[in-house]
Amino acid sequence: MTKLNIGCGTDIKKGYINIDTHKENGADLIHKLPDKLPFEDNSVDEIYCSHVLEDFGYEYIDIMKDFHRVLKKSGILHIRVPYGLSVGNPHHVRFFDETSFSDFIYKDKIDYAHTPKFSKMVKLKINRISIFDQFVTRTANNHNISIQNNSEGIIYKTLRLLYKLTMLKKCEVEVILKK
Repeated sequence: MTKLNIGCGTDIKKGYINIDTHKENGADLIHKLPDKLPFEDNSVDEIYCSHVLEDFGYEYIDIMKDFHRVLKKSGILHIRVPYGLSVGNPHHVRFFDETSFSDFIYKDKIDYAHTPKFSKMVKLKINRISIFDQFVTRTANNHNISIQNNSEGIIYKTLRLLYKLTMLKKCEVEVILKK
């Protein structure tokens, strides 16, 4: 099976060809989107693409066409993108919501949007991710701190309460399309 992890960064996945623009993170293949992927038509079983498409304007349609081109019939495309406009990152130029990938599914015989058509949407989910939980987990892991012990547990619970009061969460759209 040929599986691609597009824009892997430091998220190196076992069993995948990890593709990124930089080699230093451990990518197997250096490639810059929106250039065409160096794979034959209908040769890839699965593509995983997390937090990449938001960096592209209209080029993302060409990227989706190329994903469709290399996927085998019944191949899977798994995409994760930020929900809404992520203004905190200056590289994000496109926003996504629960309707963003509906034009990529067969609805009728007329192709109004000139987009590649996948046979079905296997999954569409809005993931709400606690920024606080991510911060605490990363900090604890980076400093070998157990958030279970009493003194740190009290700090964690106090910070968690403050966090709940602010209601800061980030969201992402997760979609799985089948060719």
